[in-house]
Amino acid sequence: MHWRRPAWRSLRWTQQTVRARTALILTRCSRKRAQSTRISSLWQTALEDCKHAAEIGFDLVGTTLCGYTAKTKGTAIPNYDLLSRITTELNVPVIAEGGVWERGQLQKVFSYPVHAAVIGTAITRPRDITRRFVEAIS
Repeated sequence: MHWRRPAWRSLRWTQQTVRARTALILTRCSRKRAQSTRISSLWQTALEDCKHAAEIGFDLVGTTLCGYTAKTKGTAIPNYDLLSRITTELNVPVIAEGGVWERGQLQKVFSYPVHAAVIGTAITRPRDITRRFVEAIS
């Protein structure tokens, strides 16, 4: 189930509404509010909003959209600085997601006290995977 938070609704309203319908709520951090999906995920701005989300009862936070929004485009991902801050400053599990393409990156991600890491495009998009190999030999 995908849905968007109505622009006029607060993050607290969203958390309470989703909490009534599901067991866990994950907030995916970036610098721009986007859409939400059923584990139930909401993404909003980076560190400050992750802190706010944890304070109002979100169960997990993730780095999913960092580097993919207009305001974070050009940010190196995985964003180790963001991972460092949210894993030390928040008391909720952190999901590292975004930009993990190589074993060394995954090892570095797990050097932080993350709950889990998501490997997405690196294993799910054959065109992107092939392009990386072609670029390596061009």
